[in-house]
Amino acid sequence: MRFSGAGVKSFSSAITSSGNFSISPGSSVDVTTSNHQLTVRGNFINSGTFNANSGTVLFNGTLAHTIGGSSTTNFFNITLSNTSNGATLTNAENLLGTLTLSGGTLNTNSQLFTMVSTTAATARIASITGTGDIIGSTVRVQRFVPGGATGWALWGTPISSALTLNDWDDNIAISCPTCPDGYVPNFISIYTYNEAAVGSYSDFAAYVPMNTINDVITPNTGYWVYVGDGQYTTNGITVDVTGTVRKGSQTIPLTRTNTGNPADDGWNLIHNPYPSPISWAALRNGNTNVDNAIYCFNADLNGGAGASATYVNGVSSPVVGSGGIADNIPMSQGFYVHATANTNLTASETNKVASTQAYLKSASQNPLSLLRVNMNGGPYNFGEESVIYFDASSTVNFDKEYDAYKIAGQDPYAPYMALQNGTDLLQISGMPQVSGTYTTYLKTLTGYNGTYSITASENSLPIGTCINLYDRFTSTTTDLTTSDYVFNLSDTTTVARFILSITLNTLLVTSNVSQPTCQNNIGEIVAIGNSAGPWNYYWKDGQGNPIQTSLNKTTADTLQGLYNGTFQLEVTTIGGCDNNSSSFSIIGKVNPTALFACVDTCYLNIDPIVVFHNQSSNLVSQTWDFGDSITSTTYAPQHQYQSIGNYNVSLIVNSSTGCLDTLSKNIVVMNKPVGIKDLSLNDELVVRTLQNNKYVIEQDLRTSSDLSYILIDAQGKIVLKKDKQSVSQVKLEIDLSTYVNGIYFLSIKLDEKVKTVKLTVSK
Repeated sequence: MRFSGAGVKSFSSAITSSGNFSISPGSSVDVTTSNHQLTVRGNFINSGTFNANSGTVLFNGTLAHTIGGSSTTNFFNITLSNTSNGATLTNAENLLGTLTLSGGTLNTNSQLFTMVSTTAATARIASITGTGDIIGSTVRVQRFVPGGATGWALWGTPISSALTLNDWDDNIAISCPTCPDGYVPNFISIYTYNEAAVGSYSDFAAYVPMNTINDVITPNTGYWVYVGDGQYTTNGITVDVTGTVRKGSQTIPLTRTNTGNPADDGWNLIHNPYPSPISWAALRNGNTNVDNAIYCFNADLNGGAGASATYVNGVSSPVVGSGGIADNIPMSQGFYVHATANTNLTASETNKVASTQAYLKSASQNPLSLLRVNMNGGPYNFGEESVIYFDASSTVNFDKEYDAYKIAGQDPYAPYMALQNGTDLLQISGMPQVSGTYTTYLKTLTGYNGTYSITASENSLPIGTCINLYDRFTSTTTDLTTSDYVFNLSDTTTVARFILSITLNTLLVTSNVSQPTCQNNIGEIVAIGNSAGPWNYYWKDGQGNPIQTSLNKTTADTLQGLYNGTFQLEVTTIGGCDNNSSSFSIIGKVNPTALFACVDTCYLNIDPIVVFHNQSSNLVSQTWDFGDSITSTTYAPQHQYQSIGNYNVSLIVNSSTGCLDTLSKNIVVMNKPVGIKDLSLNDELVVRTLQNNKYVIEQDLRTSSDLSYILIDAQGKIVLKKDKQSVSQVKLEIDLSTYVNGIYFLSIKLDEKVKTVKLTVSK
């Protein structure tokens, strides 16, 4: 398949090239925004322009592929599924999306294969499966570092071949006494971390400075790197390294050196080893010798002073999208883990996740009930955060599965806030479900005197929960659900100044549910708190959407007009620090409609079988009563009457919820009268009903005619007769109110024309 000539050739559907796919110089091919897949079973030769948009190029031939041409192609997704021979680059190529290797080896063949990283996304290599592989030392892996505050970042590389700090120096300025970029006095811009150092985890001795620009970048080691192109703020920077990518199983050793304080020992700075985001839960894989939390430094936090972004058990601090991190760890991201014993993390291809997020922008966390407390202010608009969340499996003590330590930032004077649990200082604290009052110390320190505020920036605790902040210095209590607390914080403060209290009592509620009935298909729910009140009532549907809110009520509250579904109710006592959450089910009734059609007259001497057409709806069963002591449960039965008479036929239908409906209809069974002429008059004859069993028969005539008629019952007996008379208009009033129930036949004769009209008597 070859494309040549000017103009853009656009795909209108997925394309398969059974042989080579070729674009000549000056020609352009576009898969369009529909992202149609291109399948190539031969070679890919691009000497023009190939616009991949967000589409996939699949190589699945049986012979070896080459990927080249004189143009560098910006592939989005590449999938190699050639189990026999694989593919070889013959020109430099770029990857913007995902490389999937499920069959065959991709050989870069000394050609530069660039994995592009931008503000929007970063290219990745998905889990390598089957016979898939990639070889070659010319894979250039880019990592876009977003702009923001100039400061420290935690880095690593997904390259397994030898690298030195020179490989970073072409993208960032590195400061050391012998560095080619120069040396800022007393400032070295790259450090590693020594877990075995004695003292506090943040002691300066734990940070190991670089020696020269030729220092080897050690696999599995995370690096503190000072990044920025300005003194205070930086533009986005793209960092790249080139070599052989890491793949397959990778062992990351972790150490714990006992120096006497469990909270200070066992800190290991590592990094994501792969050219793809990975899942922390998958990497940890339940290793009980490693805490469940990860810690990443973000220079943009705390007003640009920098702080730790922490994640544990589905909870991020700060929130994801505002500098936080979650389970998905970006490519090249360095992070701390806390080991409680010497152990290994074993990374595998299955740890990779399908995400192309930028640094510190991860998937959303689990929706747990939590309280996010922020401290903001000071001379440089600092911002700190602590999170308490509730999980029934957690405990009141430090729990490595549910809690995360507070790690201080790099500015020793920057404000600092932590939850103090005994001797442990926490950024995220998991607690059992609160019942009664839970209290914890809140420690706030600063090296910058000033005015600060504490606020409950996110509160997903049950409605009615009381959240109070007590200032031990001023004896002031503030309800954080209604207002912030503003205070002056001094650099002389060294102890936990605040006590944070969370109170939630159980409120008993009396409720009554009136289910819909077959006669009135509307239900209602009535509820009232058992406390002194007044109460707030919050009603939601089964999807959690608010449908009714009643505030400050001293009486019961009612949710009316309910047909079907699940409804949720939260009730709180005003000022009572209590809550009751209830769920109610309304089971709607299905009302059936009985409807059937059949003849109203059956002639035994012609066709004695009556066919009943069931036209009912919303039924699951039916019962027929034919009026002659015979019944049937057949959906649409046929019935043969044995004798002349008037029969009342009833249909009873049943719905799935037990509701009934009945329809009755009279059928006259008779022998058809002989000798009555029928349908001789024209259609201008009109029969009107005055009232029950009284009829008027009318017809306009052009000239005077002789009129006579007889009325015959179902047995053929003449019950009424009118002799011939001359009329200019037909207007007969027939009163059958004194006649017995049944079918009657009125035979009208005008001159020599006869019409028979069937009249019914029903009382």
